[in-house]
Amino acid sequence: MKEEVAKVSELKNGEFKKVVLNKVRVLVCRLKNEFFAVSASCPHYGAPLDKGFLHGERLICPWHHACFDIKTGKLLEPPSRNSLTKYNLEVSGSSVLLEVPDGSKTISKPALTDRNIAEDSRNFIIVGGGASGNAAAHSLREEGFKGRIVMITDEDRLPYDRPNLSKHFLEGRAKEQWMPLETVAFYEENGIETITGKKVVNLDPQDKTITFDDGETLNYDKALVATGGSANKLRVPGSNLGFIYTLRSYDDAEDIVKRAENSSSAVVIGASFIGMETAHSLTKRGIDVTVVAPEKVPFEKVFGIEIGNMFKKAHEYSGVRFMLDTRIAGFEGNKNVKRVMFDNGESINTDMVIVGVGIKPATDFLKKVKPESD
Repeated sequence: MKEEVAKVSELKNGEFKKVVLNKVRVLVCRLKNEFFAVSASCPHYGAPLDKGFLHGERLICPWHHACFDIKTGKLLEPPSRNSLTKYNLEVSGSSVLLEVPDGSKTISKPALTDRNIAEDSRNFIIVGGGASGNAAAHSLREEGFKGRIVMITDEDRLPYDRPNLSKHFLEGRAKEQWMPLETVAFYEENGIETITGKKVVNLDPQDKTITFDDGETLNYDKALVATGGSANKLRVPGSNLGFIYTLRSYDDAEDIVKRAENSSSAVVIGASFIGMETAHSLTKRGIDVTVVAPEKVPFEKVFGIEIGNMFKKAHEYSGVRFMLDTRIAGFEGNKNVKRVMFDNGESINTDMVIVGVGIKPATDFLKKVKPESD
């Protein structure tokens, strides 16, 4: 049964509003004098899409910028893996009428093609088992690819929600079952082979082979490199001491959590996104956190001083201390880090250090791949 949720005159072209019908949040939008209705929460982290943006027919999530077709709800760009549900809407006179049946779902999973080697013998290799590799495997099946798909990761885990490592997981609020992007059953049901715990050391585009660190090789017809980056490390005296961490992988996060359980203080080096998120999360565990960075304010190069100061004040309110416009001279300790030394001659004692000073492309295995000439 359709119910009135708005008057035609309420919305101008390009405007939308959130309504609730049968306990379901729905986004009603007017575009080129037509009305559309899709679910109002992003399937990725549940962001309120009524706080998002409309660019043409693209609805953009306000948190992580997943994009959806406002007319159909179809996912256009990740990090969401699912589409929005489209609801039955019509205009009658001056009224906008909406129907949301009981038990309606708010996400729409894309239909995936079955693997069929008899029809398609091609071998598509995805090197990298992060969100990009996972999305690529999804997209191949969604777009009708029936051949073999092999996704390779050097971690001992299937793709997981990496951005959450420095957020809820580090805080201690994320349950382990929240982290995987898909279940083992999903990959099996959709004919997506996964190879975990094996490192690719060479990709030869002439022979179309990849070589693993154990000497095993694998042939491919097409290959996608989705290995992301590896965390930069500081090259200063004492950087090889224990309890100095980077935060890039699930194992990194588990190591930090384990150490945090027996720590009262931590130094975070770098006022980047990873550094600031880590600092905030560790304060939730009752740890005394100091952020050290060469910038005058966090995110100075990205957002400018005014917004950087806003982030600084918000983190100070959470208990984070800052030593800005400061560089690291080295670390001291017997076996494990005990003190951080600065270039101004000052120092600070600590139980642990987390280094967040950027990443570099994880592409060392592309020795035989040359860039195309102009």
